[in-house]
Amino acid sequence: MSQSTDLDILKKPHSKSSYTEDSLTDLVRCSEDPLFFMRNFVKIQHPLKGAVPFKLFPFQVDLVRGFHENRFAIALTARQMGKTTCAAAYLLWKAMFTPDTTILITANKLSQALEIMDRVRYAYENLPNHIRAGITEYNKGTVTFDNGSKITSRATSSDAGRGLSITLLYCDEFAFVPPNKAT
Repeated sequence: MSQSTDLDILKKPHSKSSYTEDSLTDLVRCSEDPLFFMRNFVKIQHPLKGAVPFKLFPFQVDLVRGFHENRFAIALTARQMGKTTCAAAYLLWKAMFTPDTTILITANKLSQALEIMDRVRYAYENLPNHIRAGITEYNKGTVTFDNGSKITSRATSSDAGRGLSITLLYCDEFAFVPPNKAT
């Protein structure tokens, strides 16, 4: 899914950039509004068409607003509704535009957590350069930005977040986590 072998897609940390008035306006608006960021710049991977613009449905807009406006949010959704894709785009926005944020993605299995990271990386790789944040670490399980923010993924376990000062915790498919691991 991710094109992480092509290092030209990563913006160097603390790189100097020149901006047009329009690109600066885009950057400011993105920093203020995750929905503007998603609607105008995030691309998702379509199984047949490749990178396509992220067209949010009204229930997805509500989901993103729920993430953004509440410290704690639980979403009960049907399968294949785009919840995980919305979450990946929101987590990318949060990390890029909120300095010193530590985001932990957990899922029942490590492979599921890494798949969410694939979506985060895919969205990042397809952003225009004037929107991208600089990268200091970029691998399968972690993306660290030059603003001090970090997104990391782990399997849900009793010590998944040990050692991290987490700003935002995203638990995917939490209903499938065994009770002995959920507490």
